[in-house]
Amino acid sequence: MFRVTKVLPALLMLVPLTGLTAQTNSGLLRLVGEKVRLRVALESDAASWKPLGIEGRVVAVQNDSIQIFEGGEHLWSVPVSKVQSLDVKRGRDRVRGAAIWALGGAAMGAFISTVPPECNNGYGYDCHADGSAPSTAEYWANNIVGTALMGAITGAAIGVDRWERIMAAPQVRVRPVAVAGGLGLKVSF
Repeated sequence: MFRVTKVLPALLMLVPLTGLTAQTNSGLLRLVGEKVRLRVALESDAASWKPLGIEGRVVAVQNDSIQIFEGGEHLWSVPVSKVQSLDVKRGRDRVRGAAIWALGGAAMGAFISTVPPECNNGYGYDCHADGSAPSTAEYWANNIVGTALMGAITGAAIGVDRWERIMAAPQVRVRPVAVAGGLGLKVSF
């Protein structure tokens, strides 16, 4: 009984950590006009929560809510306490874009290589200068490397969005554990 009386107040102090607090709102004022992506927990019924992803521009930040204009169609007013995570777009990542597009290009090259080379009597797109057909390994390597290179160049030019997580709701987990001669609670963040 003595352990429970010590652990219970500690657990009750953790309750405010389950959502984002109003103290973080001062940092949110700088987000007006920024493109953001956030995950919101909405109550779908009495026993469960349904996550919702919103991506758009911050229009205004008020005391307890963020207003986001999504895709020119919908204006969301989201309570800060319901926000599970908040990411801000910080430009484009060219290296990651090149890597992703190179992988896609290599996959496309492998798919293209399933079609036999066109080299009929020394005439065709895939023939060597002397009119001979390439070996299967050479044909596959040329297609995969060539399309991967084209994919890397395209990906480096386009890039992918780079997101910075600036806010996340703390994850608090409490579960019972067996200890020598009794039962205890394990709290993890």
